[in-house]
Amino acid sequence: MNKFKLNYGSKLQVALDMDIEIFRYKSIFDICDKVTEILYNSDKKTIFLFTYDYISLYNNHIIITANINPILDFVKNMKETKQVPAMDDNNFFLQEYKSWEDAYSVALMMREGSPICYRQDN
Repeated sequence: MNKFKLNYGSKLQVALDMDIEIFRYKSIFDICDKVTEILYNSDKKTIFLFTYDYISLYNNHIIITANINPILDFVKNMKETKQVPAMDDNNFFLQEYKSWEDAYSVALMMREGSPICYRQDN
């Protein structure tokens, strides 16, 4: 049976390098509802980073945005199609940042294990 975890870091938790909250769910529907709730209650000056932990060479599912709609569209699609990564543990990450630079820096760190993370000059 799949388990679903939402690793959520608010702007305060991220800025102070605090442990982030981990919400555990048994259904993709519950996790999508929680993400939606967080997004609708967020500060309008927030930069969001949203992704899930799925090791893939071409995993391009990192969303960095100041607009909640791309994330809402992604979770709505996932909820409607019930398409989630084929793993026993599904870890989703939603983090809030004060700047684009901070969010992109974390996204780059998240993908450093990928052979296509950095440009390869031949």
